[in-house]
Amino acid sequence: MSKCKNKKCGKKSCGSEEAIRIDAIGLGLPSWFPILMVVCKLVLILMVFIIASFQWGYTKDVLWQCIWSLSLIKLVELSDE
Repeated sequence: MSKCKNKKCGKKSCGSEEAIRIDAIGLGLPSWFPILMVVCKLVLILMVFIIASFQWGYTKDVLWQCIWSLSLIKLVELSDE
């Protein structure tokens, strides 16, 4: 990494926000791609949540309760973002 050119910065190397933005532009990803990834992540978590709910209700197995609880925690984390 190169040294920071901004003397007011106080960091030894640049690269957090500005370099990440430049790298994301350099990848050539379309602007709708991050939105699609968020939607896909939400759909996958909801599918696990729904399947675990039905299986837990049908079998009363502790494993399905654990899977349901973990997917619920992940849904709460997504709502905080």
